[in-house]
Amino acid sequence: MAFREKDWVKQQRGWMPAKLQVQGLYNNERGPDVDATWQRAKDIALDVVRKVQKSTRLAGVMAGNWDYWSDEGLRLACEELGIPFLVLMREHNLTEAKPEREHYEMSNLVPKTAGVAVASDLTANFLAGINVLPRAKLRSTGLPRFDAWRMPFAPLYDRPVVLLSYRKGYEAAGHFDEMLRIFARIADKYPDVPFVVKAKHPREAGVIQKELNERGISLSAIDPPYIPALFQNARAIVGFNSLAVYEALFTDAHIMLPQWGTTRIDPGIQAPCPTDPVVTKHMDFFDGPEAFAEALDRTIRVGPPAVDRRARLAAFAQYV
Repeated sequence: MAFREKDWVKQQRGWMPAKLQVQGLYNNERGPDVDATWQRAKDIALDVVRKVQKSTRLAGVMAGNWDYWSDEGLRLACEELGIPFLVLMREHNLTEAKPEREHYEMSNLVPKTAGVAVASDLTANFLAGINVLPRAKLRSTGLPRFDAWRMPFAPLYDRPVVLLSYRKGYEAAGHFDEMLRIFARIADKYPDVPFVVKAKHPREAGVIQKELNERGISLSAIDPPYIPALFQNARAIVGFNSLAVYEALFTDAHIMLPQWGTTRIDPGIQAPCPTDPVVTKHMDFFDGPEAFAEALDRTIRVGPPAVDRRARLAAFAQYV
């Protein structure tokens, strides 16, 4: 049995105190009001789990992350009922980034889970190395989000140019706004080429679209349910410090990343990393807006550089 996480979050968001709606750090809050809130969350989850038990033999409950506040009620319910709580982790730690390490250290959250499936040994070793989870509870299974690439999808656009949003939370404060202006300027030169901004989630898509409309920029901001439908026939894919950039390795697109202004951060906390010889064979990093704009313009006029698809897949396999 499965139910939509978005619906589960929505069901709780209206009454859950804001201080408890913080990934991982919700565990640091204490007090009678906090205890009462988690009791309410547990009671709701107990009701759901017991209803499921009436219709089937429930062997376990699985969630998408171990440190999301929205799953705490389910975890508490499983603990009370003696049901294994498992995690199929959606996040992937490709670097031992200092901000991530500090986040886990600040949360003091010890996951009450029977086991956690992660994308690769990179994440398993990271979590075990900072004593978040014992290595025996971690299994490398790959990421389900990549399974969609095995399915046939009709392209959403005819050879688009895609910009992945890094508007907030990517360690590059304010840079996305500059990139958006460059992207829009080049789009104006090629009205017959689809230029698309891929948002991180539906709410952000609305925010970006509103900003574009207010500036009179005729670009589309979307959050497609399946990335392959947007990526597979792209001319160019532009992004920064995101797992989605690695998905571009499944395509023949020109993969382009900024490395100027606030995107010129410590390479050790960037993924993809500009000093990693594995990815630099398949991605271009640009140290200024002029070089970036010229390269993107050239890709649209003459097509993306030739790629070795087999080599790209081999590079991807080193991370997942």
